Amino acid sequence: MGRKPIDGYTRSRIGVLRGEGKKLDEIWFKVKSAETGFPERRTVARYIKRFDELDSEESSWSWISDAHINKISNAECLLECKYVWDSKLKEDPDIGQFTLRMAKWCWLIRHAYKRFSYNDLFSVASAYAHEERITILDNAISSSGNDYRMLFNSKKNNVLNFLDGLLTYKPWKSDKRRLELVAALNSKKVEFPESSPEWSIFAFCLGTDIKNDLFRWKTPNRVVPFPPAVFGRKNEWYKQLRKVIGH
Repeated sequence: MGRKPIDGYTRSRIGVLRGEGKKLDEIWFKVKSAETGFPERRTVARYIKRFDELDSEESSWSWISDAHINKISNAECLLECKYVWDSKLKEDPDIGQFTLRMAKWCWLIRHAYKRFSYNDLFSVASAYAHEERITILDNAISSSGNDYRMLFNSKKNNVLNFLDGLLTYKPWKSDKRRLELVAALNSKKVEFPESSPEWSIFAFCLGTDIKNDLFRWKTPNRVVPFPPAVFGRKNEWYKQLRKVIGH
């Protein structure tokens, strides 16, 4: 009898906890079902081992040759990003090091969508980087011939699909654009990011019709602050949300 596979949400959660430096038993306790005990400890251990093995991939710049460019333009933006990230790292060690995977996504987002605030850039880039890493672990893409356009693997992951939609519709530009993204979410043209609690809350606050026990308040029907970076502290963000939604 084979091991019960780990669902997408749990895989992502394991990755976040491991990225925060949590050990095997603590991670297993947080992600297993109290009723079934699944996933098994050895299954989680195996997944963590694969997650850790990707550290070597983080040191590769092969993505440059895979991108649709011959060289990086405005490469100094990566140095700026690393400087700002390292400054934040002193205040919040949970965010981890500024990896080359993060550098890649920061550059791609800046290159395609121009300038974000650093907080918003790190929020979106770290989510792409995390979901890409999880996707690679699941062997959902091959190691060669990858296409690193912004529509990266969007059909295989609801968070990536939502982020693609977020960057396409740009709901922060106007209320008209927010409503267009809401309509796309309600019609499932853009997927609801259910694998990420923080992006799910963000999407709900835009005004979607999604029904979920997680949401026990009335949607403010507006663009709320972007969630923090994947491995960052969430407390301050939740305080901002409470002010927005009147709790």
